[in-house]
Amino acid sequence: MDLEKLPVYQVIPPSELQEQDYLHAAHPSPPFESSTDRQARGTSQFRKTIRDVALGFLIATAFWTIPKATRVSWPSARRCMGRFFGHGHHHHHHHNHHHHHNHGHHHNQNLFPSGKEIGYQGPTETGVEPFVAVTADVPPEQKSYFPLVSPAQSSHDAFDPVRSWGYLSPFHSLPSNAFGLEGSSGKVPNQCELTQVHLLHRHGARYPTSSKEPAGFATRLKAAGNYKASGNLEFLNSWSYGLGKEVLTPFGRSQLFNLGVGFRQKYGHLLNKIAHPKAKLVFRTTSQHRMLHSALNFAAGFFGLPFKSQYHQSIVIEAPGFNNTLAPYFTCNNSEHASKTFVKTIMSNWSEIYLAEALPRLQANLTGYQLTFEDVVSMQKVNIVIFYFERFRLGID
Repeated sequence: MDLEKLPVYQVIPPSELQEQDYLHAAHPSPPFESSTDRQARGTSQFRKTIRDVALGFLIATAFWTIPKATRVSWPSARRCMGRFFGHGHHHHHHHNHHHHHNHGHHHNQNLFPSGKEIGYQGPTETGVEPFVAVTADVPPEQKSYFPLVSPAQSSHDAFDPVRSWGYLSPFHSLPSNAFGLEGSSGKVPNQCELTQVHLLHRHGARYPTSSKEPAGFATRLKAAGNYKASGNLEFLNSWSYGLGKEVLTPFGRSQLFNLGVGFRQKYGHLLNKIAHPKAKLVFRTTSQHRMLHSALNFAAGFFGLPFKSQYHQSIVIEAPGFNNTLAPYFTCNNSEHASKTFVKTIMSNWSEIYLAEALPRLQANLTGYQLTFEDVVSMQKVNIVIFYFERFRLGID
């Protein structure tokens, strides 16, 4: 018989046979294997299988019977055993199917499994929905700026500069008579029933617009070159503008998250009025990054984690040419240009009035740069920037 014409085996001299030739052969048995060798190999494989089964049983029993000591769930134990015996398992596949060699890492080897995979979460039943807006003796109020720190005051009067920044002030509750409604209260009257709540709000605290102030003041100051600041303005000698552009700040994210928590705490009971068990609330927002992430942070606070499956998020494009009732400024193009309105003239006249004494006082602490009223207005915004972002970096009191 001509061995070279055999369709099954390749003729290889015994002296050239190596271990890898057996491992990567296309057939389960090595070439030229005698019946005695085949029987010995089968006995060895049987003993190895018995050993693996016994050892696997012991490990599984340990993970199953003492979970509190190991803190490992059954799926984790199964993965552990898979890794323990993985080498032999892959060895087997390499022996039979050489093309599996490049796909051996497709198995789940996540070193940080999720809480759902780990298990052992304990009781997870939630309580009844709160209704603090109705049940509390005193309506809840937002007063804290945490973790922001209010600037030091020279006097102990009731004036709070942080609350006097207009739209730049952090969110806080107003007294019930703020709009001239003397004797009013935020508490629902006893003869009334609260049935609905509607919320329309802006985004949280954000980084400034990159093309406007106070970035413009920082650019002009840098272009001046050799200037020297002293006194209360000494920090300008080492100050550089390094803020982001228009997205939410960390404090802004916390504002919306806390707003969501507060709304659930005050009005959560109204969720019981949703008739259909599969019905979900719909939140609307615009496509700008800070707007969308304000809505997402609110939802995270309102629903808790995970939150995306618990409601519907409607996102309306905010750009010219789109009908967006949440961004109505596109309906009046002139509103974006102060020069085309009376606003620029009014603001310029007013800044020259209320900053008439401040400008020369500040100029006395700054040489090499001539301040304008526009600069001083921007410096007020720089002070707010320091309050929000840079107080701890600069060490300013």
